[in-house]
Amino acid sequence: MNYPTQHQQIVKELLDGKFILSQSNPLYETIKTNLDFYKAFFHTSFGYDILQKKTYFFLTSNESNEKFSRDITIFVGIISYELDNEGKNFQDLIRFSIFEYDQVDVMVRSSVYFNVLESIDFGDTRRFLSRLSRINIIEELEGDKFRFTEAIDLFFDFALTVLDQKKGKQMEKK
Repeated sequence: MNYPTQHQQIVKELLDGKFILSQSNPLYETIKTNLDFYKAFFHTSFGYDILQKKTYFFLTSNESNEKFSRDITIFVGIISYELDNEGKNFQDLIRFSIFEYDQVDVMVRSSVYFNVLESIDFGDTRRFLSRLSRINIIEELEGDKFRFTEAIDLFFDFALTVLDQKKGKQMEKK
């Protein structure tokens, strides 16, 4: 059987939990060109679904027991809460700003919700952000800085889904 170009690298990266971003990435273009093949391949081989959101691909499964997505959501929620508390547009800041590692460390450690981070597999801020970098949620920049990639939108979308579900349940009670 003939597989698409860079098939092994695509499979490895997606199975490692990475987001394949579109930023002039040949892997993204290969998946996009062969999307029907990859949908069938991941579903048949692993029981996973490959999803395309705006400008990135990732794998998902209803059978997944991984907790890192939950940890990321909590982390992003705390950063969002703290930026919002400062009266800032947290979504725009997270999507478009450059952050310093120390700035984020101070923000999360001084948060009233830091105890929630301590209860999950957070460790220290730099180690956690390094994990985010490995799966392409942040891009490390020079000078001890980073920025969030477009993959962060998945977590904002998830938060909106949870909010909508909560509103729906409140409406049912009335």
